[in-house]
Parts: sequence; structure tokens; C-alpha cells
Amino acid sequence: MSGRVPVAKFIVSFASHFWMGMAIDWVETNGQAAVLISRDRVPIALSTIDASAEGIDQIMWIMRPSKLAAISVTKGPIQ
Repeated sequence: MSGRVPVAKFIVSFASHFWMGMAIDWVETNGQAAVLISRDRVPIALSTIDASAEGIDQIMWIMRPSKLAAISVTKGPIQ
């Protein structure tokens, strides 16, 4: 999926139930800034953005529980 409108429509389609009760933490994983999304301290998703001077190229999501369990994250301020 690509393009502003299709991506925005996709995110809006699940936003009303997905984001309720979520905690958002900036983390660093694999040397890259990321957002860890949790509910009741259980990781639900990890998201990173690939961007350039032209704008956002990709938004990457990891939502598979087995992959989330394998991610090493270091909480802290992202500069």
C-alpha cells in the first residue's frame, strides 16, 4: 500500500478500536528510533518510520507476538 490517501484510510479504519487503552513509548531498537505500543504492559506493536528529506517513505509495523518477544529495546529519550 502506498500514497497518503490509501495509507490514511487504512489507519483510520482500525484506529477507533486499536488505540483505545494503549500506552505509547519512544524506544530504540536495533539502533533505530521506534514506537512501542502496549496495552496493560503487554507489547502489541512496534513501529518505525523510514523517512528522507522528501518525506515518509515507509511505516513499518511489527505486530506478531513471537517477533515482539524477540525485540531488544532500550527505553530512553530519542534525540
